[in-house]
Amino acid sequence: MMTDLVAAEWLKLRTTRLLHGMVPAAVALSSAAVAGEVLAADGTSRLESTNGVRHVLAVTGTGAIVMLLVGIIVSAGEYRHGSAADTFLTTPRRHRVVVAKLAVGAAMGLAVGVAISSACVGLAGLMYHVEGATFPFGDTEVWLTLAGALVYTTLFAVIGVAVGALVRNQVLAVALTLAWFGVIEHTLVNLAPDIGRWLPVAAGHRRSSAHPSTTCSRPSPAPSSSPRTPPPSPWPASESRQPATPETLPPTGDAPWSCRHTPKPTTTAPSRYRPPAPAVPP
Repeated sequence: MMTDLVAAEWLKLRTTRLLHGMVPAAVALSSAAVAGEVLAADGTSRLESTNGVRHVLAVTGTGAIVMLLVGIIVSAGEYRHGSAADTFLTTPRRHRVVVAKLAVGAAMGLAVGVAISSACVGLAGLMYHVEGATFPFGDTEVWLTLAGALVYTTLFAVIGVAVGALVRNQVLAVALTLAWFGVIEHTLVNLAPDIGRWLPVAAGHRRSSAHPSTTCSRPSPAPSSSPRTPPPSPWPASESRQPATPETLPPTGDAPWSCRHTPKPTTTAPSRYRPPAPAVPP
């Protein structure tokens, strides 16, 4: 029975002209974002670095907003066109219909996400070649970022179906969703980042572009094998100081270094000698 419901929802989706315009729009939107990031990068060294590749591919999920609108139309469109009555007369248990719509929405988001990721990777490789750089197809970071964008697109399609099932007015659902992502969530991310980072757009962007296991650090310079000459002592020649040795000097590097020694305060033991008292005349 559940399989028949999913097949019926898929038949409704593929026999309309909705996907014929929405899918190319999602692919074009993400491709334009990737091309813009490549053109805005500073030099080939920036493009070929791990952070540069991650920054370019992070915008692959830009087309997910189109899949969100498709999910809303899939769910709330039946109420607008009056076909919801026939659907619920055929299947009185409405939760089964909603589950079938969610399954179709997830499959649609996954398939469109694969198409978007493939188009963006191919376009990124072409744009890298135009800019005189080499796109690292064998880098693990590339495929991790694309996997995050794939999950991002799939979840946005599911969220759209859920919003359409809750808000049955299609126009109102689209308006509320765009207002949420464009105004409310953007405001919360700026004013309350501890809350905003868990919202859909911010969390999806972090999932697509950030990986906590990846850290960048400056490599330490190789130690010099030749002994170093100690710097001149800032203390007067009259004070005896232990000469510095190569083992006690700080390691070599690009940053300037200096030696500082704080002498211990000298203390004088109190003398127990007391001069005799003056004689008192008789």
